[in-house]
Formats: sequence, C-alpha cells, structure tokens
Amino acid sequence: MITVKTYRYSQSTEGTLIQGVKGNRTPRGAVGGGYGSFIMPGNPPQIILIISNGESSYPMDIYNLVKANVSRRITQKFADTLCSSLVNASFNNEDALVRTILARL
Repeated sequence: MITVKTYRYSQSTEGTLIQGVKGNRTPRGAVGGGYGSFIMPGNPPQIILIISNGESSYPMDIYNLVKANVSRRITQKFADTLCSSLVNASFNNEDALVRTILARL
C-alpha cells in the first residue's frame, strides 16, 4: 500500500546567458552560443508527489505523465485541482496511482 502525503508544483526557470567565457572552452550544459557567450537552459517544471509506503517516503515527478496526456497548459491551478484529491489517498501500487491520475485528466 502506498499513500500520497503531499504534492509540490515548481515552475520552470528561465535560461541564462553566460558571457566572458575564456580559454576557448564550452561550459558544461550549454545549449548554444559561441565566441565567449553561451546560453544555459533553465530547469523544467515539476509536479512532485511525496509518496509513503509505510516505512519510507520518496518523490515521484508526474509532470511528464500529465504533459503527455493533456493538450492544455499546465499551471499551478491545474496542478492544485489534479493533486488535491490525491493527498492522503491510498493505492495498491504505483500503477493504480498512475491509472487514477490519467482518469482524472
């Protein structure tokens, strides 16, 4: 049995511009640029469910699952309406949780 304890939604962060890189090197993680200026990507959005299976808790990111099955924009309000009914709910396994999430989309 697993139980959803809480959830958290974090928005994506913007990409950043790094200027003044010297020594003809490319910074780790750069997605574009050159000649001393590089673009670094931001962090993707996340919908994280904190799941407890009795003795331990672990996070589960469901943003990609939701994004693959919904054509609308995923906002804080959408995440709140989706996840608020899952808090303190018990499921047999993660597959049952995923089926419930997909049924509520």
